[in-house]
Amino acid sequence: MIDLHAHSTASDGTLTPAELMRAAAAAGLDVVALTDHDTTAGWAPAAAALPAGLTLVPGAELSCRWFGADPRIPLHLLGERYRVPKKDLDVFAALALVRGAGGVAVFAHPRATRRGRTVPDSLIVELAAAGLFGLEADHDDHSPAERAHVRALAASLGLVATGSSDFHGANKTVRLGANTTDPGVYAAIVAAASGYAPLGEPADLG
Repeated sequence: MIDLHAHSTASDGTLTPAELMRAAAAAGLDVVALTDHDTTAGWAPAAAALPAGLTLVPGAELSCRWFGADPRIPLHLLGERYRVPKKDLDVFAALALVRGAGGVAVFAHPRATRRGRTVPDSLIVELAAAGLFGLEADHDDHSPAERAHVRALAASLGLVATGSSDFHGANKTVRLGANTTDPGVYAAIVAAASGYAPLGEPADLG
């Protein structure tokens, strides 16, 4: 089981990084990504507390904006090894930072209309051309129709489609592993990343 989107107290989760690692193991996960908002501060304590058999993917969820709409639309990218200050960071600039650090960028919950406005597919086409690697399709804020739309869009653009919980602890009702990523997709993400490797024992995903 692979969950590529989870938060700790390093940003807005309610479990410490160490507690999150223990919770991930207890939930039966093989792989968990720590993707706190705009910070990598949780990586070291998470790695120090990593249980046997669990692989940690160090990441971050970058707060971005698309300036092609008025008012501008906020969006989030999952990826990169450097802390990026929270500000109106252009999404193409954020994507360039992730790629420049050897990271892999996945557009988080791109069709979650229940959160508010979403960007048009035409922007995702442009991001794909600029090096976006994947779209988060299976997410609790996506309806079944939205999940299907994201998967079809990813397939048409040659992007991977991921699934994840976007776990925040007690701040949300969603549980770790509520949505997961296919092992083949995870392997493609790891193979494409050069900036940071997963930590811990390699997960047996066969």
